[in-house]
Amino acid sequence: MASLIVAVYVVPYIIFAVVLMLIIAVLIFRYCLEGYNQCYRLESVTRSPILSQLQETLSGSTVIRAFNMMSVFEQKNIKLINNNIIAN
Repeated sequence: MASLIVAVYVVPYIIFAVVLMLIIAVLIFRYCLEGYNQCYRLESVTRSPILSQLQETLSGSTVIRAFNMMSVFEQKNIKLINNNIIAN
């Protein structure tokens, strides 16, 4: 920060370049933040079915084993995880 003050004192016109760079940096930050928020939303939307499936599987694990449906739940879980990985 001190070097910036010295540079502005020595060459006053440099403040215009500094202000321009700050404006460009803020605009780039806002643009990237929008993309980040969209990616976070998409990841949350694809993670929700995985957590729901996990909860259903844990609560019904004895019934799933009794009817020998483990492979069906494994395949559904793999499909949900793949969808989540693709979205990320």
